[in-house]
Amino acid sequence: MLASLAGGSPWQNPLDPNDLDFDGVVSPGDALAAINMLNAGRSGVLAEKFAPPQLHGHYQGAVSEFLDADGDGSLSAGDALAIINVLNSGQSWLGHHAPDVDQADTIEEAQELDVTHGYARMRGVIAKSTDVDFFKVTAIKTELNVALFSRSEGAFDLTVVDASGAVLATATIKAGSYRPAKLNLNVVAETTYYVKVTGDGGPYAVAVLNFDEQSFLPQPDSELGDDQHGDTIETATTLPLNRGFARVVSNIDSGTDADMFTLTAVEGKLIVEADADFSLNVEISGADGSLAVFNTSERHAIAINVAAGTYQITVTGSNSSDMGAYRLRVGSVPRLHDHDGDHESPLAPPRRIVQKLFEKVDADADGSVTRDEVRGVIGGGPLRLADHVFANWDANKDQALSLDEVITGLATLPPAIPHRSDHAPAAPLLTAR
Repeated sequence: MLASLAGGSPWQNPLDPNDLDFDGVVSPGDALAAINMLNAGRSGVLAEKFAPPQLHGHYQGAVSEFLDADGDGSLSAGDALAIINVLNSGQSWLGHHAPDVDQADTIEEAQELDVTHGYARMRGVIAKSTDVDFFKVTAIKTELNVALFSRSEGAFDLTVVDASGAVLATATIKAGSYRPAKLNLNVVAETTYYVKVTGDGGPYAVAVLNFDEQSFLPQPDSELGDDQHGDTIETATTLPLNRGFARVVSNIDSGTDADMFTLTAVEGKLIVEADADFSLNVEISGADGSLAVFNTSERHAIAINVAAGTYQITVTGSNSSDMGAYRLRVGSVPRLHDHDGDHESPLAPPRRIVQKLFEKVDADADGSVTRDEVRGVIGGGPLRLADHVFANWDANKDQALSLDEVITGLATLPPAIPHRSDHAPAAPLLTAR
């Protein structure tokens, strides 16, 4: 439902797209948040991986950060680079945004937030402490999430009322806090509700999600028990690659079920990503036998070097009692060579771009980045980001990252899934509740 939203991307910060962690500032930590997800193999269409961040704490599958800096609905290296460019320019996105609008002060004149496609957002400004702004929402689905965002120092109040003006729910942004105010309500479809915003003054954004429980459940290609995919090379399902990528949403239909897929890859990288509400075993095989095996309890994706040829991917449940929906994404990315004689991994951003980020993280300008410096730029965020980066990128184990180690580490990231064009079919939202 949310994969082709007319109202914008709910994975994009509605006030400042480059502030991924919504701490009120754009910092290298925002770029590192995107890089961390890329390194974990989470690139691609966000609707296929996470419920939107304003549902974080309400739905198990909701991501905690706004990962879509460029607003295209996908996570790619471009999102991290967009933030790096803003850091380098010294300007935030807010400085280039049209002035905020003082919205209607009464229910009768309230601005309509169209949730036909599941999501809508609007910016406004509380001109003074006595100002009141109203928005109108006519529900399509039975669950409503309303979030209020502000970067002002003052307090804000968010209220949802019915057509009679009766208060249904309230939430507050405390003075000096950048934490959004969020409300989750069960509502009646085809019924009109009103969102009321008051506060001490300043710009804000309202974002509304209207959905039902099925919006966040997988949509497999068959009913559970109706096995669509064979378990041998002779009966394997051929997986056509569209622009080098393919997606499957299906079921492990029994404890002994194995789904096998065959595909033709080009010379370069073969990227395989899988996920389910239970642990999966995924095996990639070629003419010479098994090439790689991974378990989704330990990792969700793998990227391996392959020659051009035919390959098989087999998906099974880790335990004989596991059954249910799973998601599989496959990408075949060609090996690239430049024309200057120097080979640079096609998965690495340009050195000059990485160097700009590196210099901002390198607080003492000594030419290396320590774990504490990485932790410094992610503020109160999860320390596992720094731990993960150092565990995988610190090649000489000296507890510091050089610029070359960072560039080499970035080159190991799975490549970005190409962005879906406006004419491509909408993908189902695959995050489970």
